[in-house]
Amino acid sequence: MSFSLARLESIPGVLSKMIHMLLAHGGQWVPEDKQAIRYDRQALLKMKREYTMEFIWLLREHQAARRADVEELVRTPSMKKLLEAEDVGGLLKGLPDSASQEGFAA
Repeated sequence: MSFSLARLESIPGVLSKMIHMLLAHGGQWVPEDKQAIRYDRQALLKMKREYTMEFIWLLREHQAARRADVEELVRTPSMKKLLEAEDVGGLLKGLPDSASQEGFAA
């Protein structure tokens, strides 16, 4: 199943609920490449900080993403500024080194 955050950026409340449902049923955020991560980063930057933190928290809670992918998602200055008051490092520590290749792709 293919899934992109960028397609639903205009309705973040719906996006949040959909992501929660996907992850609760075993979905994985497995971006194909850095370009896919960049698209999702751009979508998250258009939303409130809370949605970005919720996305990262859900990925950790469901062990639904590779740590390296989430590190790439939050590595840019714009994401660091958005999340500056948050303990992103603490959330990243709970992520697995690898995730299942099945699930939703960014």
